[in-house]
Amino acid sequence: MIDHMGHFPAGDGIASSAAKLMIQLLKDGAWSKLSGAYRLAKPPYAETIPLAQALVAAAPERCVWGSDWPHVANHDAMPNIGALLDLLTMWLPDAVQRDAVLTTNAHRLYGF
Repeated sequence: MIDHMGHFPAGDGIASSAAKLMIQLLKDGAWSKLSGAYRLAKPPYAETIPLAQALVAAAPERCVWGSDWPHVANHDAMPNIGALLDLLTMWLPDAVQRDAVLTTNAHRLYGF
């Protein structure tokens, strides 16, 4: 499980070596937690959209969402959870994929 979408600056873009490596790891069987947008970009977190979409495109069945609450090791202003949750419609415009990331994928991963 790769947390926080790799935890590298989203502004580096999906052509960065870190993003390319992470995308390949997902294609090879790794999982990604779509979380921690506030760790990767500043509000409104738009820079995270291409990265999240690339991760989902690489392995939609191995992505799960997380709120990242209680935001440990965050030394900036506390993020608005509603704003982070609102990103889901931009990260995952397809309702079926969004549902899988929020439910089915987590059920498989954690054995619910």
